[in-house]
Amino acid sequence: MKSPRRTAKGAIAAILVSILFASCVGVDAEATIARDGSARLKMRYALSKMLVSLGSLEANDRLLPFPVSREDFERTVRGNAGTTLISYAQKETSDDLVVEAELSFATLSALAAFLDPKGERAIYSESGGERRLTLTLAGGGAKLDPELEKIVKAAFAPYTVSLTIKLPQAAKSAGIGLASRGGLELSYSKPVTELATSERPIVWDIRW
Repeated sequence: MKSPRRTAKGAIAAILVSILFASCVGVDAEATIARDGSARLKMRYALSKMLVSLGSLEANDRLLPFPVSREDFERTVRGNAGTTLISYAQKETSDDLVVEAELSFATLSALAAFLDPKGERAIYSESGGERRLTLTLAGGGAKLDPELEKIVKAAFAPYTVSLTIKLPQAAKSAGIGLASRGGLELSYSKPVTELATSERPIVWDIRW
């Protein structure tokens, strides 16, 4: 029989993998795409210390499916051709571990591979002179158990996912994002609680 503690951790892990940029984390990311197809990504995310401790106790890297320490970033960069770590910094607040990093990518395929090595939730493609980046921000799924949903909403309430993509030319489609600067800048923001409890996939499909 599974212990309540292990069951709770399993439930949290299931929620984590349902969101591209992870749950229990506030993300502020800005990607700048150049005309030659290269890109830069600035990231700032605040991870709940509770989540970091849980990951350490379980000794399971999959629980934190994105780089956290400088070593994590350097290992990820080594395994992703065309990727360079430009800067990295880490600090702590009373509740969170805050990570700030900037990376460069030789190609948009390298950027997509960094966001999702499995190639399922971040997909870049080209066809007929059109470029397309598709990001699955929440996978959807069955409705959460009411008690678990309460825990999720309470634990994740302070966190928001805010994404900005700057394009070299006006977007043909901004998808669910908000376009500004004549379609050169796209943005999307949503509370983590809404992403974590979404029963339908939330997909940001961008074409330019």
